[in-house]
Amino acid sequence: MIFVSYSWFNEKPDQNVRDLVASLRLDGYDATCDELLMQQESSIHFEEMMAKNLYNAAKVIIVLSESYKKKADSFTGGVGEEYRYIITDIKNNRRKYILVSFTDELSRVVPDFLQGREVLYLSEHNNKYNQLLHKLSETPTTEYPDVNPERTIPTQTVINGLKWMLNGRKRDTQICDESEAEIVAIGRLTYQPRILEVALSSNNGKAHTAAIEKLTYQPHILAVAMHSIDSAAKIAAIKKLTYQPHIRDIALSSNDGKVHSAAIEKLTYQQYISDVIKHKGSN
Repeated sequence: MIFVSYSWFNEKPDQNVRDLVASLRLDGYDATCDELLMQQESSIHFEEMMAKNLYNAAKVIIVLSESYKKKADSFTGGVGEEYRYIITDIKNNRRKYILVSFTDELSRVVPDFLQGREVLYLSEHNNKYNQLLHKLSETPTTEYPDVNPERTIPTQTVINGLKWMLNGRKRDTQICDESEAEIVAIGRLTYQPRILEVALSSNNGKAHTAAIEKLTYQPHILAVAMHSIDSAAKIAAIKKLTYQPHIRDIALSSNDGKVHSAAIEKLTYQQYISDVIKHKGSN
């Protein structure tokens, strides 16, 4: 459960908080606030309700405002009681509390004992709401690649005198199939961006399929599948992917009925299934 703590304005709930709680619930997050809880129970004990939800909540969103700061700094009212608990508990539960504000003038809304902490300024003109969802779900906003166990060794300049003249003659080479070399390279590589690089530089469907089977990062799998014109590679990607929009995009990039069928079997979102069926019928 996600509990939203805030201060009322003129004895009325903050409309911005109402909208925030509604948006979170529509996005699948079990968010609640005092007004919602008061509608579920008659003769509710307000301070007991606040204390219980602060303690039991998995996450607490604290909506900072001028009114909240005034009550918190003076330790008055329900906000003051909550604030006493929060400034102690936040030291032990660093991932539980999320500070947000609907104004960018943070000096006017951040209470004294919360100064220096990160505050998300929520506005329709920025992407901080998405950042809030990441904090609630404890997922990173930016995904970095794993450290490649095969460290790149810096190149060195070797002085070999005039031996280069002897090596200037045309040397014998074994003619190898380029596509086979790509597949072998993909099989030996472990660093995901290198596998992606090889796959995107190739026009060979078998190399694309080999890369898709080796890759684990879903955007990389999507990139190879969209680059490839090979149906087998696209089907391999569809079977491996779990993110519904990626599956739909691959299906819409193909004119092969087998690819469409594979996508339809994997998709669960009705609109995406309908999109693929319409695309299939137009070909």
